[in-house]
Amino acid sequence: MEWERQRVYDFEAGREKGLEKGLEQGAENKAVEASINLLKMNVLTPQQIAQAEGLPLEKVLQLQAQLSI
Repeated sequence: MEWERQRVYDFEAGREKGLEKGLEQGAENKAVEASINLLKMNVLTPQQIAQAEGLPLEKVLQLQAQLSI
């Protein structure tokens, strides 16, 4: 009986970790999408975009390089 309880606990813990990871991934995807839109508008510097969206500057510069190809 105890092993069943532990199994349910492990399943619930795994599900919570998966949900947290999914939410983090979604937030990052949204920040990348917003950064791309801001880069296309050409109204802010990459440094400002990185600060506003909470992304590393290197990521914003990488997105900028991809857009100018």
